[in-house]
Amino acid sequence: LDVPIERDHLGIVVIGGTNPMAVVQEYGIPIDTSAMSRLISFKEMSRIEDLV
Repeated sequence: LDVPIERDHLGIVVIGGTNPMAVVQEYGIPIDTSAMSRLISFKEMSRIEDLV
């Protein structure tokens, strides 16, 4: 995905938005969520069916 990860850090791609990470936080594990590399307009997105 060409997303830079700093030394001593871990990057995880999570399908389903931030809900899975909310569960992690509820278990007391500190998290920091952010956009992977940039934000794009919804209009720029394509349907998965059109790409396959």
